[in-house]
Amino acid sequence: MLLFLVRWWICVFVVLNSGVVNGQNYRTVRDRILPFSKIVVNSLGHGNFSTIQSAIDSVSSNNKYWVLINVEAGIYREKVTIPSDKPYIILKGSGKMRTWVEWDDHNTTAQSPTFQSNADNIVVKSISFRIINHN
Repeated sequence: MLLFLVRWWICVFVVLNSGVVNGQNYRTVRDRILPFSKIVVNSLGHGNFSTIQSAIDSVSSNNKYWVLINVEAGIYREKVTIPSDKPYIILKGSGKMRTWVEWDDHNTTAQSPTFQSNADNIVVKSISFRIINHN
């Protein structure tokens, strides 16, 4: 019974200390509490950034904690590159039919891709990428 109460108290302590502490967000992963950051991108300027690339550029080099870049619905006309020194990024859109990244300066994706990730530990979800052809 005492072991159960100790485990229960530890669980309550972990839950109470996860979330936001001193302005830093925390997320529980298994038995560890890890810090993470959240950045909002809005094409109309109602977020932290108005372009996806500027949000990626704001992530510290050689980052060791997850950064959630929440991309709100809209069309983002830009090339997006995640450099090799910016790991642990989650790029999350508002839905594959609501969040679009498009660019049109190339003939093939091998020459100049709309999206490129060179870093490890990258998650991209709920975003559509497309090439605009003006022919």
